[in-house]
Amino acid sequence: MSQEKVELKQKEKQNMKKIVKKRKRNAIIAGICTAAIAAAFIVWISFSAYKNYQSAKSEDTSVPSYALDLSALTDYSQSMESSTSD
Repeated sequence: MSQEKVELKQKEKQNMKKIVKKRKRNAIIAGICTAAIAAAFIVWISFSAYKNYQSAKSEDTSVPSYALDLSALTDYSQSMESSTSD
C-alpha cells in the first residue's frame, strides 16, 4: 500500500506541469463563462429598462382636458336674477 502511494506521488510530480496547465485553463474558462453570463445579465436588464422607458415615453403624457356642462348653473343664475327683479 505504501509503495502504491509513493508511485502515485512520483507520477503526480512528473505530470505537475500538465496538472498546473489544466488548472489554469479551467480557471480561465470559468472566468470567461462567468463574465459572459454577467454581461448577458447586464444587457438583459438594460434592454428591459430601456424598453420600459420607451413605452412610458410614448404614452400620451399631455394633460387631459375636460368639458364642463354649465347649463344648469346658468339656468340657476337666470332664475335667481328673475326672482330678484320681480
